[in-house]
Amino acid sequence: MENIVRRTATGALALLLLAGCGLAAAADRGRTAAGGPYVMGGIGLDEVQALQQEKDRYNLWVRTAARGSGEYLADVQLLIADAQGRAVFNQPLSGPWLLVDLAPGTYTLYASWHGQKAPPRKLTVPPQGRRDAVFYFDSPD
Repeated sequence: MENIVRRTATGALALLLLAGCGLAAAADRGRTAAGGPYVMGGIGLDEVQALQQEKDRYNLWVRTAARGSGEYLADVQLLIADAQGRAVFNQPLSGPWLLVDLAPGTYTLYASWHGQKAPPRKLTVPPQGRRDAVFYFDSPD
């Protein structure tokens, strides 16, 4: 009986550790070329809820979705360039949400997905508050 309890406890601990690793890896974190923090993800309800709890820490929110259905899209290549044309962020998004903290100023956002290029979006990040950008793409579905 003791052996069964030990194996059950060990199995439960392993599941908790795996679940913890999944939550930690659920959102990708990093720093922009200018040093500002970002977090991206949003695959599944749990990730979306976790990102929504953090969103007030960031001054730019970017979301990507399919035109018409509004279904979230991942793997969108996003380039954020500052007013001098320098890339401050340039990578594919691991999920449909990107929350990033940028220095106040003017930026141009370029997004592409499966060969489709969205029109560039120019925006000004204010010293207080935030900006939102949503990019829509035609989905093959």
